[in-house]
Amino acid sequence: MTEPGKQQGQDQAASSPEDPKKTATELARQELAGFPAPVLDRYEDALEKLTGRLADETCQQWASEGLQIVRKTVRSWEAAAEF
Repeated sequence: MTEPGKQQGQDQAASSPEDPKKTATELARQELAGFPAPVLDRYEDALEKLTGRLADETCQQWASEGLQIVRKTVRSWEAAAEF
């Protein structure tokens, strides 16, 4: 039951009118910090390469989809790191 409330809060943060991409990236950083260091490292590297090449909305969607992958199972962070 915690997940639906958590999901709603994340959706609201990701759609914040201030800076949606920053909000999505900060959300991802916070959540990925709880996983092994290579996950956050790869996220940061990929985000650096994508920023400026993709539209802000696309970067936000990419971050959201990566978080969905990492939440699937106990070891799904391995797949998310490759995403």
